Amino acid sequence: MFFFDFGDGITSDLDETKHDYSEDGVYNVRLVGTRESCVYEEAKPIRVFELKVPNVITPDENPENNTFVVLYGGNKSSSSALTAKVVI
Repeated sequence: MFFFDFGDGITSDLDETKHDYSEDGVYNVRLVGTRESCVYEEAKPIRVFELKVPNVITPDENPENNTFVVLYGGNKSSSSALTAKVVI
């Protein structure tokens, strides 16, 4: 069984859940997992922000021109880098 606290007043006890934040900010997200008599809890701060995609992408028949990769928190070779791939 899982319990998610998204840090903005919204919670969920679904095994698979999705949450959209209404405002940018740093949220302390907490997950509690229980199985039989074992309980595991972890909390981490996450930064939520709107991703603005530049208008330099021109979708057409060329698939190489339809993708924009964002690196956040490091460089491409860094294991700490977070990436977001936006496909138009």
